[in-house]
Amino acid sequence: HGKFYRGIRGKVSKGITFDLKAIRKAYGKDQVVYFSTILGEMFVDGKLNGAANLYIIFSNSNAVIETHFFYKASNEGAFVQRRIPEGATFLTLAGGAAANANHDRIAFAYPQITKEALVTENATDLKVAPTIMALPQGAQFPIYTIGKLKGGALDDLRVILDPHDVQYESSIPDNVRVDKNGVAHFDQKGMSQIKVSFEKFSAGVTFITN
Repeated sequence: HGKFYRGIRGKVSKGITFDLKAIRKAYGKDQVVYFSTILGEMFVDGKLNGAANLYIIFSNSNAVIETHFFYKASNEGAFVQRRIPEGATFLTLAGGAAANANHDRIAFAYPQITKEALVTENATDLKVAPTIMALPQGAQFPIYTIGKLKGGALDDLRVILDPHDVQYESSIPDNVRVDKNGVAHFDQKGMSQIKVSFEKFSAGVTFITN
């Protein structure tokens, strides 16, 4: 989509944590509602090192509240916006090895905490990934609803929708269920069809628990 010059960058297996309690105290609780960023793989000396896994983690001193995992994020960049849970006192941005082990580099461009949602344009060209997957019993994997933004400064940029805005319906939830964060849990051997719905869009995903 182009180059983004401002943001947070780093190596895989590294992260940075922000104190949301201190930010609320400094700016007001009502100003700390959404976190947004354009995430992906970072260019290093004009070269790509392979897609990287990225994480947005909301937690408090006792536990992790929500983890948003982005598998093999590419250099194309994708806009992500997530509502900050009220009980979260920490926000962590981190990376994990994906395609090229410790040579991967991560980027969170233009990270922002805002009162209002930054994007109100409807996403177009929606699709779901993956469309089919087989994993062993006990595994977990996120379902992504991906589109393109139309209008405004982020026109034509990829967007990964907030799973809280998407509906998931499993044909056999005992086999595979999907939690509120859009993560599929492969609980019992067998096949399950997952219906993914967002506004007028719907698509099917086939998951198999080995």
